[in-house]
Amino acid sequence: MLDPHVQVEEERIVIRTDVEPLPPGAYNCQGNNSVPVTVDLKEAVGKRELVDAACLEGHTVTLARCTNNGVRWRP
Repeated sequence: MLDPHVQVEEERIVIRTDVEPLPPGAYNCQGNNSVPVTVDLKEAVGKRELVDAACLEGHTVTLARCTNNGVRWRP
């Protein structure tokens, strides 16, 4: 896991977590292990939504986990 990228906006906080690519090789593509990540926001969430950046652009936007525009928490 790479360090999370946090974008603080007036009405939402967008969080992106990336991983380093695997080295070249044959993989079975059966998914990834869940890995807990702690994100230090440096300030209170307040009345802002927490948004998963993976759901804002690219091929993941159409996945079932990206319903609700990637909002993971709202006050």
